[in-house]
Amino acid sequence: MENHEIVIVGDQFHQFANGKNAITQSQFHALSSLPDCCFRSKMRLTLGQGVRHDEVSKIIETNGLAQKVDFTDLHRIGLRAPGTHSHKRQIHNTVIAKPERIGEDLYSCALLIDERCELMGDHQTGQHIQGMIRIEAFRQSFLAVSEEFYPLEGTNKTYFVINSMETSFSNFVFPLPAEVRINVIECEAKPYRVRLRMEMTVVQYGVPCADCKALFTVYPESVIAEKEKQLADEVLSKVTQ
Repeated sequence: MENHEIVIVGDQFHQFANGKNAITQSQFHALSSLPDCCFRSKMRLTLGQGVRHDEVSKIIETNGLAQKVDFTDLHRIGLRAPGTHSHKRQIHNTVIAKPERIGEDLYSCALLIDERCELMGDHQTGQHIQGMIRIEAFRQSFLAVSEEFYPLEGTNKTYFVINSMETSFSNFVFPLPAEVRINVIECEAKPYRVRLRMEMTVVQYGVPCADCKALFTVYPESVIAEKEKQLADEVLSKVTQ
């Protein structure tokens, strides 16, 4: 390997890696384990989508690559948003980083896909990231921005009601670094709820790839739980009466 920069992507993106200056995570593991290791000079490692932070860390440590490979990019993919922000129990189902404020009412979430993600489990076509993952990234992004910067005061447990999501796609997103940019268009806060309107864009190396307009409302969990129970009982009664 003469090139001093290499991209590593998740195994499910093997079609993207084929014929390019990129390898899959399994290939990186195999090459690193060879007695005559290919990684001899100082190389810079760029970690694309699908890569598992814990596995790459283990490969680097086990095969003594810390002095040969510039793996500072490993820090970036370790900054996944917590489950309290993404509303996911399994951390590998969170597909974004913790949001950062980049301007007035402007925020950014890095796209960080672990190939164990539930949406990668049974659908992967071609070299690009599937549209449903981008939609989920939008959903997690507005949740995370709301949880981090626009919390509902006076309650620890909240319930998000999505009123609308309008999504459009303009370019493929490939398994390389990308981000979701979020613009808070409207925030109407009242003691019993917060209503937010956001516009979001997936951007990869300066190219807009998908857009989403979302309107949602945040309530105390106790309020919605009671209302939800009432509606559920009404629906069930129509079946059982």
